[in-house]
Amino acid sequence: MSKISDLAATFEETSNKQACDTEQRLKKEFKQHEAFIIEALNLSKSRIDTAISAQSSNLSRLILPTWLWVIFSVMLVISVSWGVIWYQGVVIADNWQIIAKQNDRLDKLAKSNITTSTEEGNNYLVLPTSSEITDTYMSTSNHPVVVWTE
Repeated sequence: MSKISDLAATFEETSNKQACDTEQRLKKEFKQHEAFIIEALNLSKSRIDTAISAQSSNLSRLILPTWLWVIFSVMLVISVSWGVIWYQGVVIADNWQIIAKQNDRLDKLAKSNITTSTEEGNNYLVLPTSSEITDTYMSTSNHPVVVWTE
């Protein structure tokens, strides 16, 4: 029985030694595998960082001209709007002056007892009853002219 016991002890010792060797080999393999995975992850990280950087650069090149066109378009619309407003102001000022001159002429005519009248789309100049028309002709700007005395 001692031989069986010695054999069992030897088997146990051999098994423990094999288990220890296997454990050491597995630890070594796992460390190598871990180092390989870390290296692969670092390589993948650097590739992803490079790709992100390149994509950001591409997007910047695409977005910048778009924003420049937007800014240019807005500035163009503002400039055109300002030009239209300026032109309308000039037209309004010119019309205001024409209306002021016409009102002055109407005031002068009213002081001379001359009035204007419109009937059925025709415009009339109503002279005082004591007036006498002495001449009519066409002006150089092709407008009829009436000369009268009071």
